[in-house]
This record gives sequence, C-alpha cells and structure tokens, in this order.
Amino acid sequence: MNIFERARSFILTPSFGINKDIAIACLGILVENGKGKLSDQDIDFNSMTRQLVLCVSEKELLNNKHFATCLRLAILQAHQKTKDDPDWKQKWPMLFAERLAEVFPIDLGKTLASHAIGKFWEDARKGVDHILPSEQALKELVDSRKCIAEYAANQAPLPPRAPTYPGTATHLAPCPKCGQKKRCDQNTKRFRCSCGFNQSYPFPSAH
Repeated sequence: MNIFERARSFILTPSFGINKDIAIACLGILVENGKGKLSDQDIDFNSMTRQLVLCVSEKELLNNKHFATCLRLAILQAHQKTKDDPDWKQKWPMLFAERLAEVFPIDLGKTLASHAIGKFWEDARKGVDHILPSEQALKELVDSRKCIAEYAANQAPLPPRAPTYPGTATHLAPCPKCGQKKRCDQNTKRFRCSCGFNQSYPFPSAH
C-alpha cells in the first residue's frame, strides 16, 4: 500500500491515536490533491477530516514548512486551471479557497487561504524563481510523509470492507435538509446526516 493509499485509509478510518505529524501529513495530502480522490460515498468524509484537524492547532499548520509546500502546490494548481480565464487574478484565489473549504472548518480555511495567498504574492514580488517550491522543499515534503508508513508498519492490518451480498439492494437518498446523499437499504430505520438532520426512514410520503 503506497503513501497515498495509506493516507486515504487514515482519513476514512477513525484514528484518534495518530500524532500531529501524521495528521499534518494527511491534511497536506488532502490540500495538495483535493478530497475528490480520497472521498468515499459510503463514509462521512467530513467527520473523518475533523478528526485530523483536532490533532493540530492553527499555529502548527501555519508554521509547518511541509504543509506550506502543499499549500503552494495547491495554489499552482489553481493558477494552472484558471490561466486562460480573462479574470484569472480573481478566479484562482477563489478556486484555491474552495479547495481548503473542502477540508477545514470555515474560519480555519479562510485563515490558511489568506496566509498562503499573502505569502504567494510576497514571493511573486521577489521574482518567478521564488514562486515554485525548490527541489529541496519537495524532497523534504516526500521525506516528511514517511511518518505515515512508519506508523502504519506498527499497526494491525486495516479491517477489510464488509462484503456486499446479493439480495440487499441499496440506494443513495438525499438529505432533505442539506442534500448530501447517504446510502440506505430496506433495513434502514433512521436517516442521520452530518448536518444534524435525524429522522425516521423511509420519509413519509407527501400528499
């Protein structure tokens, strides 16, 4: 299992015992790649990322040079995606902020975005050579993620996914309050959502 897959396992599996270095490494992978590659429709992704956020402080994230490299890589991705747009100067900060909003609580996401964008413009004024992460910074980022593999080597194997047996039909039902879809089947008695919605299921039919 490679580092990316192991990080995915940490993010999608309740892991209260991980330390801040592992949490920062996993959050950095999320910032760099976006949650799309790591999300799973059968798991409350937001709940899992909140566990990682609880392992670190805002100050620790702002002062971590490896996490700063991930922020810069995400900014460069936003630049690349909006470079042909006439309003690219307004679009890329919005796209970058949206990436952070996928992972962090609103206030923390805004703080990280403001800090990273400010640092980017500060470096841009020094010249283009200061915008791209150095080879040394990228190497150190890769090395910093070895803590994930080291931690995993000392853990019991992850439990396999529960098998899906034919005959139990499932479907995705949208939350009436926020629209987030949850997987349900004929045995689902209550519909609980991360937004706080909690009601018996199936929902009463509208007349």
